[in-house]
Amino acid sequence: GLTDTTTANLVFGHYDANNQDTAAGMVDDVTTVHVNLIWQPVSRFRRGIEGMWGDTDVDTTGTEDALRFQFGAWFFF
Repeated sequence: GLTDTTTANLVFGHYDANNQDTAAGMVDDVTTVHVNLIWQPVSRFRRGIEGMWGDTDVDTTGTEDALRFQFGAWFFF
């Protein structure tokens, strides 16, 4: 945790999908990096933001990458 109410995490993932026998047969590999920041000011409410970068190596088109951000809110009853 960064503070009593704020946490952060970093996640890295890599999948080697170089298998012609699957539906993902044209994909050589997929790599993603996720960064999350979560803030919980009170016990029944939490919100967070995530940034994700992904890179896919596809046999037919080459390397493609993407950047996405998303926001989430949780209410606990």
